[in-house]
Amino acid sequence: MTSARWTTALDSPLARPAIPWWQRWWRPAEVNSAGLLATDALTGLPDREGLLVQALALQVRARQRDASRPMGLLLIEFDDTPALVAQHGVAVAESAVRALSLALRRGIRQGDLIGRWAAGAFMVVLPPLDPRDLRMIGERLRAVALATELRGGEQGSLVPLSVHVGASSAPLDEPLEAGVARSELALQNAAPRMGRTERVSVVLR
Repeated sequence: MTSARWTTALDSPLARPAIPWWQRWWRPAEVNSAGLLATDALTGLPDREGLLVQALALQVRARQRDASRPMGLLLIEFDDTPALVAQHGVAVAESAVRALSLALRRGIRQGDLIGRWAAGAFMVVLPPLDPRDLRMIGERLRAVALATELRGGEQGSLVPLSVHVGASSAPLDEPLEAGVARSELALQNAAPRMGRTERVSVVLR
C-alpha cells in the first residue's frame, strides 16, 4: 500500500494534495457568504490564500502611513505532526490543530493576523514592529502552545503538544513573498532534528 505523502509549511503554496487520507486531514476551504474570505473548515481561521489577502492589505495600509518598521511573520508548526497522526490517529490530530488554533488566537495581540498555513502549521502576521521583538513574540507563542492541553485516546491520556517557530521581518518596500521565504527558512532552522534545542529561529532581511 502506498503511504500518504506528508506536506508541511515548506511545501509550495500552490500545492493541493488530493489523496483520500489527506482530504480527511486537510479539509477543503470554505468561502463566507460575501465570497471574500477563504477559511479553513477545521479551524475557522483564514486559509493560506485568505491570510495572504489580509497580509497584503495590512502591508498597503502600513505603506500609506509611511511606516518605517517592517512587518513580522511567524510560522508556527507542530514539532512532529506525522508522529502525532501515526500515534494517535487523524481525529486526535485534528483536535490538536483545533486546540492550538484556539490557543494562538487567544495568545496573539490585537491587530495581529493569524491563519492556517499548512496541515500542521499556522502563520501569524504582525503589523510593523521592532524586529528585535520577533524572538520574544515567537517564544511567547511557543509557550502558549506548550501550555495547551489535549486529551486523546480511549483512556483520555494527555497528548503533549510542542511547536517550533520560524520568524522573519517583512520590510514594506519588498514583495511579501520574500518575507514568507525567510520565515520558511527560519522554520527549517528551528525544526527539532540533529539534537537541536533552539525552537525559535529568526531570519531578518
